[in-house]
Formats: sequence, structure tokens, C-alpha cells
Amino acid sequence: MKKHIITLLLLTLCIVGILPVHAQEALQYGTPITAEMTAEQFEFTYTFDGKVNDVVVISMSPVDPLGSLNNTKLTLQNAAGEIVAEYESFSSNQLFAQLPESASYTVIATRPEGAAGADVGEFTLSVDSIPMIELGASVSDSISSAGPDHYYAYIGDSDFYISYSKSAGDFFPEVSVNTIGFIENDGQLNSVGSMSGGSFSIGSIGTFTGGQLYVIELDEALFDFNFSEVTADYTLDVLDAAKLQ
Repeated sequence: MKKHIITLLLLTLCIVGILPVHAQEALQYGTPITAEMTAEQFEFTYTFDGKVNDVVVISMSPVDPLGSLNNTKLTLQNAAGEIVAEYESFSSNQLFAQLPESASYTVIATRPEGAAGADVGEFTLSVDSIPMIELGASVSDSISSAGPDHYYAYIGDSDFYISYSKSAGDFFPEVSVNTIGFIENDGQLNSVGSMSGGSFSIGSIGTFTGGQLYVIELDEALFDFNFSEVTADYTLDVLDAAKLQ
């Protein structure tokens, strides 16, 4: 009898020993969660259900930008545990990806140094589906210097260019067209065209070759310093480049 009890205890200890540092939790598109990285708890695993060809952005940001969480690492894995995208960043971190299949995906949020790292603090994590925009479509919205950035995905066979116009407000965002993956599987945006300026209110850029995924981004320009929140009402058009000829 004692032998059976000891065997059960050993099995229980083995099972506990192989549990992950942080149990898996479910993420939903557009619903951020908050967690805290500590000296002992430094790897957080989450899952979400995605559909084939969804274009997603996964964002990890310290709650306190001036705190001690200075280095972050994000990994996106498919259902087989293979890495779809992975990136280490100073402070805030983002991964962009087009999902290859309808399945459950895993997000791992941690720090690059793992157990040896000194980065600690609360962070927010979110996964968002980037809306698709078709050739000939027009979207109107309002954007703030306080964020979040605005993204649109274009996947079409036709060559295109984009037109931007600001109708109101004191914010002058940078507008860029990007591909994903400056380095293979790094999940980062690679700018292939952009327009910005301190008094930039209307403009167009292109032509961009169709047949691949592009992410159009509106965000605060690198050297645009806004000491209070400002906004802009804008309209963005994706237009057929063939009609330029």
C-alpha cells in the first residue's frame, strides 16, 4: 500500500514539474489583457482562434513606459508548434502576420533573457484583426496622436496607389504602405512607400504591384512631437493604378 502511495506522489510531482510557468489563457480579437512579469514568472502563453488569411497584429506594451520592463519578446506559433513570427524589441513590441490556416494559434510573451532577465512590470497584450480594404474602396475615420495606430490590409491582383486627405484636426500622421517581413519570420513591417509632413493634408503614393499582401499604416511620424493629444479626420482611398495611364 505504501509503495502505491509513494508511486502516486512521485507521478503527481512529475506532472506538476512539467507544467508551464503560466497556464494558457484565451485571447479574443480586439480585447486586450493585462499581466505582470516578475523575477519568477516571465513566460506567458495565450491562444486564439484565427481563420485562414486573417491579417493580425499582436501588440505587447509596458503599462509604465518608464518602468523596469525594457525588453520584450513575442512569438507566434501555429497549431503544430512551428514559429510563424518572432521578434525581440526594446519596450513595446508588435508582430504582424497573415495566418496560413484556420486553427488555434499560440502567443508567447516573455523577455529575451528568460529566467536570467531583470525586466519586470505589468504589460498589456492584444491580438487584433486588421480590416481588409479592396481596390476602389474608400474609408473615413478619425485618428489621435495618443494612438492606437490605424491599419488596413490590401490583398489584390491589381496594381494600386493610395490617396489620403485630411478634412479636419491638428494631427498630421505619417501614411505608409508596407510588406510584412523585413527579415524572414520577424513579423515586422517593411515600408515600401510613405508620405508625411508637418502640414501634410493631402497626397497620394504608388504604384504598388499587386499579387501580395500590403499593410497600410497611419501613425505618428517619427519627429512629430505632440505635447497634448491632437486628432485628424481623414479619408483613405485605394485606387486602380491602371487608370493612371
